[in-house]
Amino acid sequence: MKSTRFRYISGLIVSAMLSSAASAQIVSHERLLSFEGNEIPPFITAHSSHLSLTTDHFKDGVQSLRWQFASEGSLSIKKDLHFEPKDSTDTYLSGFVVWIHNTIPIDRPLTFRFLKNGTVC
Repeated sequence: MKSTRFRYISGLIVSAMLSSAASAQIVSHERLLSFEGNEIPPFITAHSSHLSLTTDHFKDGVQSLRWQFASEGSLSIKKDLHFEPKDSTDTYLSGFVVWIHNTIPIDRPLTFRFLKNGTVC
């Protein structure tokens, strides 16, 4: 009896979790780059690469940016990321977070460069 009741309650919890995940809303914020639209934002460009949108892998929403690159390929995001100077009285730290999925591991570094007025910071 207890086992049946536990399975039933567990089933309800899982069902509730799945239904809330299925109806989750996409978070929208000026500082968040999202690829839920029909086109790649114009401030994102690539060199020796191909950009497209995909539903194969994603972190939030239902699609992401696919960057297929050659050996010396680069991806540029020319947008103010709104970094803020560190405030020593606050624990908040302005940062950059990115999720990367690569089906085949590559034994080479991935380099991020942040520029301000054309100068690497």
